[in-house]
Amino acid sequence: MRPPQSLVMDGFFHQLKYLQKQHFRKYSLYLFIAIFFLLSCKTEIENTSVPKPEYGLFQKTFSHNGTVREYLIYIPTSYTGEQSVPLLFSFHGAFGTMQKQYDLSKFNIIADRENFILVTPQSSNKIWNQNSNPALSDDVGFIDALIDDLLNKYNINQNRIYCAGSSNGGFFCYQLA
Repeated sequence: MRPPQSLVMDGFFHQLKYLQKQHFRKYSLYLFIAIFFLLSCKTEIENTSVPKPEYGLFQKTFSHNGTVREYLIYIPTSYTGEQSVPLLFSFHGAFGTMQKQYDLSKFNIIADRENFILVTPQSSNKIWNQNSNPALSDDVGFIDALIDDLLNKYNINQNRIYCAGSSNGGFFCYQLA
């Protein structure tokens, strides 16, 4: 004697539900392992691909038109490289030096608070070529090339590049504008 058709179908559906639960558990475990593996790989890639920025004051050189020029760059501790920040140039006066201008302006204190990069370059002729005199060095070209170089190295907001200066350095800012 055969069992009624409804009992056979109920048993079949019960067996099907049981298998579905088993497969779901099995594949859920595989899915969990795959997601865990992918997330751990992504974190590892992110940690190795993002260089940690250097902080503090650094004396650097830059070659422009065959002349090696010097500048100080101050990177605030708040700079992460993830968001673009302003750039401020601070120019010394006639017969001044980049170090004296850096010490005089104290822009580094404000850079820490307001999160901007500070650059204090050294003129090559003890004065900035504020009138574009061809007999003197190409200071405007030097600053333009230095900006391009800094844009490649740091996350700088191109719409927020500023300059300040003392005496001849202030007049040179006017020339740059």
